[in-house]
Amino acid sequence: MRILVGDDSSLNTKLLGIALRAALDGCDVRECESVQKMILHCRSQRFDVVVTDQDYGDAAPRGHDFVRELRQQRHWETPHDVPVVFCTSSPRSHDVTACGADAIWSKPFPDVPTIGSTLRRLMAARESGREKQNGKVCTNTTSPTSTSCTHSRFAKEFVV
Repeated sequence: MRILVGDDSSLNTKLLGIALRAALDGCDVRECESVQKMILHCRSQRFDVVVTDQDYGDAAPRGHDFVRELRQQRHWETPHDVPVVFCTSSPRSHDVTACGADAIWSKPFPDVPTIGSTLRRLMAARESGREKQNGKVCTNTTSPTSTSCTHSRFAKEFVV
């Protein structure tokens, strides 16, 4: 599995890369510190999952701009329907749904088992072609403040 990770903090990309490799043994993680670099990588390389910060500080474009751009593309190497997870210190679930991301993790990001189960679930939903239309089912997944919601394309997971 190839995973693209983007965050404006090199420390966060390194830590998330370590957690992803621990959660999904054998995965290949590419780390980026800007949306522009993420766009370049997605244009030229195929990724199975994208994890991005939602807010890149004062830099533009931001994570939600990247996801909107990704969802509209049909000629990039990374497919437009790739599972996307926001990993952010300022989770806003309405932004996730509006731009087409599939899950959101609040920083500090979840534990390794939660990361692995979330990504396996998103990949399984994509591979099986199951799409949920206009429905919403919520269940508690990891803590009293974390909720997993099925909504739109894949399982929406909000870990706050």
